[in-house]
Amino acid sequence: MRTATREIAFVVLLSAGVIGETIAQDSSPPASAVPGARPGYLPTEFLRRQAEGARQQALASSKDVSATAWGDAQRKYALTLMILAEREDAEKNLNAALTHVQNAASVQAHDDDLVRWMRNEWARANIIAAFAKTGKMRERLDDAILAYRNVEREESAYMKLGEIRQQIIGFGQAVPGFPTWKTSPQPAPRDSFGWRQFYFDLGSALFDLASMEKSRTILEQAVAAFQKSQNAPPGLFDDDLLKKAEEKASRVKALLDILEVGAQDRGRR
Repeated sequence: MRTATREIAFVVLLSAGVIGETIAQDSSPPASAVPGARPGYLPTEFLRRQAEGARQQALASSKDVSATAWGDAQRKYALTLMILAEREDAEKNLNAALTHVQNAASVQAHDDDLVRWMRNEWARANIIAAFAKTGKMRERLDDAILAYRNVEREESAYMKLGEIRQQIIGFGQAVPGFPTWKTSPQPAPRDSFGWRQFYFDLGSALFDLASMEKSRTILEQAVAAFQKSQNAPPGLFDDDLLKKAEEKASRVKALLDILEVGAQDRGRR
């Protein structure tokens, strides 16, 4: 979570069921901001309550009763710990987050539940990338990017699932008595997976790795990821992310241009 806006987005996504089901009873951000804080800043105490609510849900769920619900609860708790780690006990919270997302992955396999597997891989990638930001496990930033790429490879399969669902709904419209809530006109649906945010996260991790490795090739990959973020369908709560992706792509392109000019100057000497 590099910005307050993204903190809020994650809390809202968690409570909306995109990253998980409901994480706590008080899932709405507090109305009053911390005096002097940047717009959208979430008080640390509020984030602590979110983490505690997610922890209680994780404890209340049972792998033996429902592995799916247990895995969802584990992932939700991992993500709230990742958010809280930006404020306090970074290494402790991130270690715990990694453990819980691995718990989720242990019961939500690729072949059994593709979408949940993708969400777990995305969460794992974000947590490892957050570790790199703390100076711990810097050598594993490439592991984070590998996890992002694992998710990216399944994008077409995910889209195919959406097409199948639309075909089922279309078939239902021709069946007398088909539930009207499934056939009534609806506004264009928002992307429920969060591809715009996903590609923004991938681009950010690639940029961090390029900075560490001093690699032009990786910078070019970062530009491509930010451009994919721009072109992705709008998600539930990421309208402001489009502008950020455009700005990031523009900045990295400018950096590439500077590097190109520098290389040409060195070649002429």
